[in-house]
Amino acid sequence: MCDFDFTDTPDRAREYLNTQNRSYMPPEHITESPVTYNMKTECYGVGVILSEIATRVSDTEAKTLPDDCPDEYRKVVNGLMEPDPSSRMNITDAAMALTSLHTRLCAEDDSNGSCR
Repeated sequence: MCDFDFTDTPDRAREYLNTQNRSYMPPEHITESPVTYNMKTECYGVGVILSEIATRVSDTEAKTLPDDCPDEYRKVVNGLMEPDPSSRMNITDAAMALTSLHTRLCAEDDSNGSCR
């Protein structure tokens, strides 16, 4: 299982939540108190970062993915950014979907040898 560091250090997580840009925080962290930082929080943040990669702008500037974004990528971003934490995609499923997408895209573009 992947872990992005903060879930093992609640004090650092609490400090981060109180001082950093909230655009990477899921909706439940804005409306609920006290805040519990966990794997669902990290998954949401990964979804925001994947959205920023696809749109090339910060999440506060763009909320929709480009029309040419592959459906698999769109499903991962939307799944990770699901507002309901109990329905939010987990990081293992997201990684598997992105690996599958990478494999498919490499197979389609095998002529240039850029995929490994």
